[in-house]
Amino acid sequence: MINKSTIEKTPEGALIKTVWQDASGDVTQEGSAEDILRGHIRSEYSSFGLYVGVAEDDLIISSDFCIQTDEFRGIITVPIHWIKSFKIIQKKPNA
Repeated sequence: MINKSTIEKTPEGALIKTVWQDASGDVTQEGSAEDILRGHIRSEYSSFGLYVGVAEDDLIISSDFCIQTDEFRGIITVPIHWIKSFKIIQKKPNA
């Protein structure tokens, strides 16, 4: 099971892959309950990024790291309870 303490063991700057599910909505969809259920598409995302850390109960990952300024850029926040899988691809390489 994915939980906060498992994720927090990840070294800062590690390249990770996470699969997470999100709520979705379509304000223009119409039809009977059967039509809507038959056409349902699950909102599932797979994201690669650099592990920044955990804030409250959210996983924070970044798409970029600037070595010169020692700063992460392009942040994605994912609630931990939405995460279906979490994998370290590569620990932070020596800079």
